[in-house]
Amino acid sequence: MQRVKTSPLESLLGRVPKWLEWEAKYPDIVLFSRMFLYRNIEGYKFPERANTIDIIGLSKNVFSILENYNNGEELFDYFYGIDLSDVEFSALKEYLKYGEAMFKTEKDKVGFAISRDLNLSLITNADNHLTFAINVKEDSLREGYSYIYDIEQYLENYFNYSFNGTFGYLTSSLNDTGTGFRIKFLIDLPGVVFKNKLNFVKKLAAGLNMELVNFPNYNYGETSFFILTNKMTIGFAEDEIIDFATKALIQIKETERRYREELFKNLKFRDRIIRNYAVFKNTLLINDNEIFNMMSLLRLGVISGIIKDMNLKDIDHIFNECGRNYLRYVYKIKKEESMLDVMKIRKSHIEKLMRY
Repeated sequence: MQRVKTSPLESLLGRVPKWLEWEAKYPDIVLFSRMFLYRNIEGYKFPERANTIDIIGLSKNVFSILENYNNGEELFDYFYGIDLSDVEFSALKEYLKYGEAMFKTEKDKVGFAISRDLNLSLITNADNHLTFAINVKEDSLREGYSYIYDIEQYLENYFNYSFNGTFGYLTSSLNDTGTGFRIKFLIDLPGVVFKNKLNFVKKLAAGLNMELVNFPNYNYGETSFFILTNKMTIGFAEDEIIDFATKALIQIKETERRYREELFKNLKFRDRIIRNYAVFKNTLLINDNEIFNMMSLLRLGVISGIIKDMNLKDIDHIFNECGRNYLRYVYKIKKEESMLDVMKIRKSHIEKLMRY
């Protein structure tokens, strides 16, 4: 099969992801909800052990088949890691909020098919041969699963998935073996963090086969943002995973809102929100270690009614474009240049977004 035509990365990074524009059910807690299906193909080694040329050939075949999916109504942009620089590859992963833990193979093996609204992705050879990913509203998990399952079934007409009658779908990680189905919510829990109740919430999640993972889990220090995800897929049906995820999210949402109400009554904490807002508007530099905590306090300011000239969508838009790799790519900052350049650009980019 011929290699599909790839797209310029700047065209993708110039679009606002559809999930930023949704009216979420719990916008004060959930920044996005994402579902994954992992599949591997018989006759191919796992990507980490496979020959680069062979595994790139697999991506080419998958993308050529995908061109005809849904009679061409679902349009994709295609990217091959081997065509991207390190900065471009990092910027793409960061902008779409794919964590580093998802990419265990070298860049040259990975491929991306991304829908025009940036809401649906098929990623090849990131860890497993195929990763189907879709952003959904937190109250539409079953609909989201049905959509990616339809694509998975379409590709099964052309490939045999690695499957074991005892264990289910075979993946590169035991935690994903079975259904190969994972749900991830990106959530903001400042109330839980400031009230030192994180261990309590982690135990609550664990009781429903869920866990909290720090976000981001590299370079940015501790934040109040977490990924809430199912711990294992083996031994659980898809409906069970959805039910557990929904119950855990609702319980954590209610717990977080209760602790927030306590914080909003605290004069010192209200002062902290106001001071954070003043720093955000007037500082000249914003570094990696403070940006996510700053975003969380801004969100609290909007939710509590203290900040009136911003809304949650404004902040989420900033949140999505404040990463160092995205800024390095967009503003052509060379890797060897100091972090001071990134810090200055981050501030000016935020001003550009907000039009202060």
